[in-house]
Amino acid sequence: MKMGPIFAIAGFIILLTFFRGGIEAATKGSYLVPFDEIPVRFTDAMFVGIVIFILCWIIELRYPRPLDPNKEPTLVCPKCEKVKEWDGMLPCKCGGHFEDIQTMKWMDG
Repeated sequence: MKMGPIFAIAGFIILLTFFRGGIEAATKGSYLVPFDEIPVRFTDAMFVGIVIFILCWIIELRYPRPLDPNKEPTLVCPKCEKVKEWDGMLPCKCGGHFEDIQTMKWMDG
């Protein structure tokens, strides 16, 4: 998992712990939580944060992100099986030519 969701969950926990919102803020008369309520709110926020983290982790495992489409392709020479990153040169020193590994046709040998 990337660091973005972790920072978002940490921010969410901080917001739930130290700030009130909506009807609760209107009825209590303040958006800030008093010090005596912070431990209970922190425990509740941590529980919610852990549940969200686990759900994000499960979704990441179930539906992995596709490879970066802007990344330069990896090339393979079918003749000598040499591998290289894209450098603009398709001919190989062995006399073959490099092909994108994603579009190559693979055969059992």
